[in-house]
Amino acid sequence: MVDTGSAQDGSPLRPAVVPAHRNIALALRKALDKVDGATGMAQHRVVSCWGGAIGEAFSRDSILRVAESEAPLDALWQIAELIRGLRFPKPSGLSEQDRLVRDLLLAVALAVSDRFVATNCPVPQGAGAHVVPMNELLAASVVAAHWFDRPLTIQHDGAGRGPQPVSVIDDHPPLEFGTEAGSAQGVMRQELQALLARYFQQGEGQAQASAANLAAGLRQLRRIHGIAPMVAIRHGDQCHALAAAGERQAFTVSFDLPVFEYGSTERPADVQALEDDLMLHLQNSLQNLFLSHVEDAIVTTRTKVFVSYAHEDETWRDTLRMVLRPQERKGLLEVWDDKRIRTGDDWHKSIDEALTTCRIAVLLVSMPFLASDFIADEELSQIFGRHAADGLWIYPILIGPCDWVAEDLLASKQMKLCDGDAFSLAPVPIQQRHLAEVAKEIRERLAA
Repeated sequence: MVDTGSAQDGSPLRPAVVPAHRNIALALRKALDKVDGATGMAQHRVVSCWGGAIGEAFSRDSILRVAESEAPLDALWQIAELIRGLRFPKPSGLSEQDRLVRDLLLAVALAVSDRFVATNCPVPQGAGAHVVPMNELLAASVVAAHWFDRPLTIQHDGAGRGPQPVSVIDDHPPLEFGTEAGSAQGVMRQELQALLARYFQQGEGQAQASAANLAAGLRQLRRIHGIAPMVAIRHGDQCHALAAAGERQAFTVSFDLPVFEYGSTERPADVQALEDDLMLHLQNSLQNLFLSHVEDAIVTTRTKVFVSYAHEDETWRDTLRMVLRPQERKGLLEVWDDKRIRTGDDWHKSIDEALTTCRIAVLLVSMPFLASDFIADEELSQIFGRHAADGLWIYPILIGPCDWVAEDLLASKQMKLCDGDAFSLAPVPIQQRHLAEVAKEIRERLAA
């Protein structure tokens, strides 16, 4: 574990940097052992591709030299060239040797990334959780894995975001229609139980496991599957189950799960450069590792849901995200809103690029929504332009009373109402019933 204390001068301590973190190195060696013990590897195309990209024969010693390189950026470029040359088939066409090579190269890339982070690592900040001043979950997770010495498990999420750290719990509490979500720890315990169920093939609807039972399951998850979860909280996310520092500490102690924050808009120049380099290599290289022909793969399936809202209505945006989170967890959709836009990015370009990959645009209509010049002049014109050009489905929801029928673009669409009026005017149980309908209608539209 990383020392979370402070130096004598009060400044945060930098985590101790070691040549190779024990658990990250262990994950690499496990992947190597599986390749060593597999039959038919001498005929696999990785043998010839390795020589071309790395410049030496494919061997255990050569692999370890790359993973432990003193020039990690050079090694990341070599790995990118190797993966490009391999041109892995789509997941359905992978042989057992392909899967072993893919897992090995993933472990090598993460080991090299850890060494790169070790020489450029930001100092952990924050009293209740370590704060990684990065916007992208993938890059932030690599830094957190370095801090906590936790191996990362990365898969392609199939929802348009590319490679994602599936060993990181990055979640809002689910909205339980008609019931209270319960305590923060109760909500996160449900998330842990769902995580364990995926790997141990337990059915849904099981009784709530005790804290001791969950802790035992997490130990077995790490021992059998090599998965050591962490918990990520997006900066400023007040609706996350572990938003309170005291809740985080109690949860960490109970389950030995480190918690970190990410998504801060304030990034020092050196940290921004570190994040950009990590995303350049990991996002692009690993996407090619999972899917060689991206245009034919599930990543291009338009499953994104664009959310247009006024900043005064952020609470309703968060509610919508909670409503859709069960589908997002299953990889059925991905929610996109302007929180994805980073400092310095071109807003118009970012929104236009997002809309090209979205199938549905949800409009959270209210007085502030209609009053926003940016929404009226920029977002709506782009949204309705995509509707005309690409068939983007527009789904307006009346969250606050306003004269929306006077707006020609909105008046032409069927508005989602709550018992014939704005959602904010309805009692909570009625809101929840209609929000369940919203989730159902979006799911059915994406499945059509």
